Amino acid sequence: DIYFQDPAEPLAPGGHVARLSFGDVADFSEFAGGEYTATVTAAGDIDTVHFVSRPLTYIARTSNTVSLFDGDENETGPFVMSLTSALGQSLRITDPAYPTTVRFVNGSVTLGTVDVYSDETLTELVVAGVELGVPTAELATELAERSYYFTPAGSVATTLFSTTVPEPPPSAPTDFFLVGDTDNWGGINVALDRASTTTAAKVTFFNAAANNQSFEVFILERDAELTEDVFPTLAVPGLGIPSAAAGLAAGSYDVYITSVGTRDIIGGPYELDVALGDVVYLLATDDPLDTAVVVLEDVSP
Repeated sequence: DIYFQDPAEPLAPGGHVARLSFGDVADFSEFAGGEYTATVTAAGDIDTVHFVSRPLTYIARTSNTVSLFDGDENETGPFVMSLTSALGQSLRITDPAYPTTVRFVNGSVTLGTVDVYSDETLTELVVAGVELGVPTAELATELAERSYYFTPAGSVATTLFSTTVPEPPPSAPTDFFLVGDTDNWGGINVALDRASTTTAAKVTFFNAAANNQSFEVFILERDAELTEDVFPTLAVPGLGIPSAAAGLAAGSYDVYITSVGTRDIIGGPYELDVALGDVVYLLATDDPLDTAVVVLEDVSP
């Protein structure tokens, strides 16, 4: 059952505007302009609530189609709605009971292990001990602009750097990558594509290699030779920027990192084994022992 009403009004049996099974389409219903919440319950049972949307303001004399979908790996909730206007504009509608999350991923070889705080006085600890190449757990975060303060692990004697990030998308998993070199550190919060597909494995690179800010990626079948007639699989455009996702068949591969426009290897070969449906994030960082070399860490969710 679909209810569409003032957020302050309680659900009442029989007050639904539509009762739908999979694939059904309801007739259009008319409402006055104003703020509404869409609620989805089991048919005939207002106590079994599947979805409650964020309140949204709907403008009078407009026409919209709202669709309910299963959430995928890009959602933190089990369902999501999509609103499409008569002009073709679309809006993702989520359930605030399922908050946005953030994982912190440390990609700076000069930063060291850090603690993360959400206040300048360093009293509100977000997460402790963020190590190089080791993602944290998924942490619930506010749907608002936020500032983070980074200190050496176990110490509040100094703030290494701070940064402010814009409001993230609602009810979505995000990743906060720490990048940069000594005294020039920063952070980038991104919502990468986590949705899997049954027809391929998806591999995305995130460049945190401060000394190798652009490079090309060759993903070859295991033990294949990197020759001049082989084209790059991906180009990684710059520090702090994710690549496009490469779609791969299930199998075993070698990953080479080269300088842009050359076959000069600056990293690899690194072994990569994937199955259909895998979603792989590879974090590229400088090698702490030789910063001219790029190393890869698997930071997949």
